[in-house]
Amino acid sequence: MFAAYPIVGLKPLGMLREGDVETLLLDDAPQPRALLLQSRSGFWSMLTDPDHPAPLRALLDRLDWSRPLAFAGLWEPLLPLLSERAEITWRNPCHQHHLTPTEAVEAQLRELRGDVAQLGRPRDEHAPLLLEHWPYGASDDPEALAHIRERISNARTSGWFEGDALISWAMTHRDGSPGFMHTLAPHRRRGVGLRVAADLLLQVITAGWIPFCHVVEGNKAPMGMIARFGFKRSPDRYLWLGTSP
Repeated sequence: MFAAYPIVGLKPLGMLREGDVETLLLDDAPQPRALLLQSRSGFWSMLTDPDHPAPLRALLDRLDWSRPLAFAGLWEPLLPLLSERAEITWRNPCHQHHLTPTEAVEAQLRELRGDVAQLGRPRDEHAPLLLEHWPYGASDDPEALAHIRERISNARTSGWFEGDALISWAMTHRDGSPGFMHTLAPHRRRGVGLRVAADLLLQVITAGWIPFCHVVEGNKAPMGMIARFGFKRSPDRYLWLGTSP
């Protein structure tokens, strides 16, 4: 199935490879035709051929639609399988971007990364700093802090240090996609964020993965860096959404 949809399937494949799976449902064919999996944070992701949805429809029948459900990275052609069952109460449309690894891409990333002397891994002591600048968690939220600490411990990470001070960083999400990118305001426009991102992308490629990310529609902030690295935008949209009965 992933061979048939190598780009569409990047998120669910990343969840499987990273172990971010609380529940995994497959149809019973010798070669599975549908995949439905739930992350440890509770979001569902899925994959099938939209022209032959019956196997995935059977898996969706096994969910409890009497309560709210949340879905992440939903390939938009699969949206009718949800809207026929429940009301969509919220949605965040995104575009997926991916970077196909080639020798030329790796050479460009190494050139952009440059000297690695000031590159290193963020440490547990940096977790409050990273959380302070993460838009998806409050600085006083213990669960968000635990998530940042887990990522520092288990994710692929990169950071730029000046002395002992961490001034720029990036880490992979639980699906293996690069994210958490931030450079402290006084140190911007010096290229350190680009170097940190290049280092993280090289780590992802070295692991044998295709780097990918999702950008919310209308968010122009990361587009310059995405274009600089040569990411390609997928034609279809991907959705984060919630349902209610």
